[in-house]
Amino acid sequence: MLYNELIPHFPVVDLCCDHGYLGLHAYVTGQFTEIIFADQAPLAMSLLEQNFNQYVKDEDNPTQVKFITGDAGKISHLLTGNVVIAGVGGKNMMQMLNHLHQNQSLKPHRLILSPHRNPELFDQPELFGLKRSHTNSVVESGYERIVFVFDSI
Repeated sequence: MLYNELIPHFPVVDLCCDHGYLGLHAYVTGQFTEIIFADQAPLAMSLLEQNFNQYVKDEDNPTQVKFITGDAGKISHLLTGNVVIAGVGGKNMMQMLNHLHQNQSLKPHRLILSPHRNPELFDQPELFGLKRSHTNSVVESGYERIVFVFDSI
């Protein structure tokens, strides 16, 4: 579901990526210029990078890949293209986004958010200079998760 919201030919930044399923699928398609996997769990990131290098990496795929271990809100890399945060509580998500915005690191063409809690924080027409284009929902483990999609104005 989240994959369908990505704009092809732009980078994909998967913040709080956990196992990296979204970024891995995006990489395999070859439709994106760069995939950035970011998560604060060192063991999860190490395993993700090892599995990527062993099972997924294709020398013929021109997509650049980066792995960032650390607090997503403190990433200094300029985040453009498709920026995705899913599977995180809304308050934590908003805190990360506020830090990225204050540090001028958040410059996405599309921002895709799916909070586990407090979705009302994102139910607004604009967020960080981005206009909400639409919302969707997905059922995960019996729970309906709202997906908010914001685009550059």
